[in-house]
Amino acid sequence: MLHAAVINNARWCDAVCRSHGYPGEFTDRIWISARHALPFYPNAITLSPHVTAAEATVGQDPSRPFAIKDSFARLDLAPEGLTPLFDAEWIALLPAPGEPRARDELSWDTVTDPGELARWETAWAGGGDVTGLFQPALLDDPDCAILACRRDGTLVGGAIAYATDGVTGILNVFKSGIADGPLWAGAVRTVATLRPGLPIVGYDRLAEALAYVNARPRPLALYPFGFAARELRTILAATHSGGVTVNDWGWHVFNHDLPFGGSGPSGMGSYHGEEGFRELSHQKAVFERHRFFPVALFYPPYGRLVQRLVLRFYLGKPPAER
Repeated sequence: MLHAAVINNARWCDAVCRSHGYPGEFTDRIWISARHALPFYPNAITLSPHVTAAEATVGQDPSRPFAIKDSFARLDLAPEGLTPLFDAEWIALLPAPGEPRARDELSWDTVTDPGELARWETAWAGGGDVTGLFQPALLDDPDCAILACRRDGTLVGGAIAYATDGVTGILNVFKSGIADGPLWAGAVRTVATLRPGLPIVGYDRLAEALAYVNARPRPLALYPFGFAARELRTILAATHSGGVTVNDWGWHVFNHDLPFGGSGPSGMGSYHGEEGFRELSHQKAVFERHRFFPVALFYPPYGRLVQRLVLRFYLGKPPAER
C-alpha cells in the first residue's frame, strides 16, 4: 500500500502540472517535471527507495527553484544545495462500511464549476496570494473530486480526492473556524462514499496524524508506513490498536504465531496460537484450605487470647488502660 500511496501522490502532482502545460515523465523509479515553477508542488518525486541523489536532481537548473519529494526519506540532498522543508508520514485508512455519521452541522459537496473552484482555492489559500493553481481542467479529470465542506452554506473547509492505482489519495485538506476532528471525519466519510471499497491514503505531519488516530475509537488494526525507526517507535508507543503491520497491511492477522484481536470498541480478547487456546479455554479456579489455617484464629467467638494480643500489637493499649 505504501507504493500505491506514493504513485497516487505522484499522479496527482502530474495532473496539476499537466493542467499548466508541464506534464511530467514517469519511470519505475522516479517522476520528474523539471521545468515548472508551481508553488507547493515538487519537480521530482521518488517512486523507489533505491533512487540516488543524482537521479533525483538530473533535471535541476541551478538558476531556477527545484524541489524534490523524497517519498522514502532516504536521500541526502545537502550536497546538491537542497534543504528540507518539512517531514511528514504516509497514512492509510480502511474505512469501515456503514460508519455512522457524527451529529454535526457540516455538509459536503463536490465542486463542479470554475467559479466555485476559484472560491474554493481562495479559501484554501487562507488569504494568501495563490491564485490559478487549481485549473478548471481538473474538474474534467474523472479521477479527481474537489470537495467543499460547508456550515450553514458557508465554505469552511475542503479537500481533494484523487483515485488511482487502487487507492484514493486525500490531499489539500484545509479548514477555517472548525475543529480537526469533525473536518477529518467528514472528509473520510465523503471520500469513502465517492470511492467505495478503496483504501484512503495520504501524508501528514506525524503529530497531526497521531492526534487524528487517537481522537477516534481504537482501531482493529493500524498500518504505519515508513523507514524511520524512531518515528515508528513513536507511533507504536502513542497509539492503541488491536494489531499492527508495518509497511504493509493485514500480515499480523495471517501469522498464527501472533495474537489477533481488538482493543476497546474494536473487540476484546486474542486468538491464534497459545493466546487463542487460552482465550477459548476455561481455567478452573481451585482453592484448598490446609489443616492449619491461621485465619481461623480470628473467627468468632471474639475476645480470645490470640485476638487480644494481635489487637494490642497493632492498635496499642485501649484508652481505659492508658
